[in-house]
Amino acid sequence: MKIAVPVIAAFLFSMMVGAFMTWAAWQRSADGDMHDATGIYFGFVLGVFGMSSAMVMGIMSPFLIGWLLLESRRDQRKSL
Repeated sequence: MKIAVPVIAAFLFSMMVGAFMTWAAWQRSADGDMHDATGIYFGFVLGVFGMSSAMVMGIMSPFLIGWLLLESRRDQRKSL
């Protein structure tokens, strides 16, 4: 349970950043990269969202793994 909470929090944070970056790209899409009169280009929208989310998770992963390792060592010391 202790491991799941920070992983879920990091995942939700990366989804929020991805949603914000997608919204910002949508607002700046004056030349029709994401949408125009014919419709929405979901491939581009999902690409922006996915790459933004993956970038944030990639940046946060080393810190998250380090924190989880420190927590597991502290729990092992308590059990001795």
